[in-house]
Order: sequence, then structure tokens, then C-alpha cells
Amino acid sequence: MLMDYDGKILAEFAHRRLRDYRPTGSGSVLRESIALTPELRESSERLLRALGCYGIAMVEYRIESNSGDAYLMEVNGRFWGSLQLAIDSGVNFPSLLVDWLTCKRFAKPSYETGVILRWWTGDLVRTLRVLKGRPSGFAGYFPSRISALKEFLGRQPKGTRDEILQWRDWAPSLIEPISVMRKLIA
Repeated sequence: MLMDYDGKILAEFAHRRLRDYRPTGSGSVLRESIALTPELRESSERLLRALGCYGIAMVEYRIESNSGDAYLMEVNGRFWGSLQLAIDSGVNFPSLLVDWLTCKRFAKPSYETGVILRWWTGDLVRTLRVLKGRPSGFAGYFPSRISALKEFLGRQPKGTRDEILQWRDWAPSLIEPISVMRKLIA
């Protein structure tokens, strides 16, 4: 969300993780834009107002799959790792933040749901982590090696776009894999 000094929501966006970077829990490598439910919007707005937040904030929930109950995970007053999904879906938070800070007027943007982005390099690292096996002492769900290979090499959800490889700005798609591999080898 982007909120003004009075707690008014200037922009909002929601997404769900389809695949985590770390199988034990983390940011995502595959994610989809979704409609913000009225309940989570209201809860987030109320929380951010109570905290006196303004500017950029990310409120993260974990949704219990059986009951649908939402549990607050964290609040961050910074841009988030899946920011490109918001931009590609129609909410350019960095640009809106600059406009707000420079007192430029803008309409609250709407966004497209169902946009799916895949961070290919991160997905490769995730697959390598799964292939190494379940971390010692981790009791939660951990994918099998076969399922991780199928997820990485197999068909992605229809319409999946690559987060880094974008023809209008192709240089990061060359630099990022090299940078990530250097960290893995070091």
C-alpha cells in the first residue's frame, strides 16, 4: 500500500506466492497478482493507521489453507521483493511514491489480476536447495526432489512472464545469473 499522512490509501496491490525461494519459507520465485479482499484491505488499513504509517508499506499474511483464516506475518515499511509484479500488473509504486512526495496529483490506480511472474534464477537456486535435501531439524512440508525438478523444468502456469528477462531492459537478464552463481560458488 501507499498511504498519505492522513492514512488514506493512495494505491494498493495484492499477490500470492505460488513457489517460495527457500522451500522452508521466504520470498517467492513464482507469484500471481490477486484481488485484495475487503477483509484484508480493512485489516491492513486499520493496522497501518494505528501504527501511524504513511508512504510505502507491505503487510504480509499467511492464509490457512483449510479454514481460510489470515494470520499476520509482518509489516515492512520498504519496497518488497515482488515489486516488479505490482508494476507489471499496473501499480508502479516507485513512480507513485515520487509523485506523492513531490505533491503531484494522481488517480488511485487499478491493476490486472492473474498476472504471473517467475524469477527464473531464483527458481533455479530453489531447485538446487531442494536437491540438497531437507535441512536438518526442519519439520514442515518440504518438496521432493522429483517435484522440484518437475516444477522447474515443467510447464509453468499459463501466461507466466519472466521477471528479469524483459526485452525493453535486457541487461539484468545477463548480469543477474552471473551474480547469483558467483554467490553460490563462493
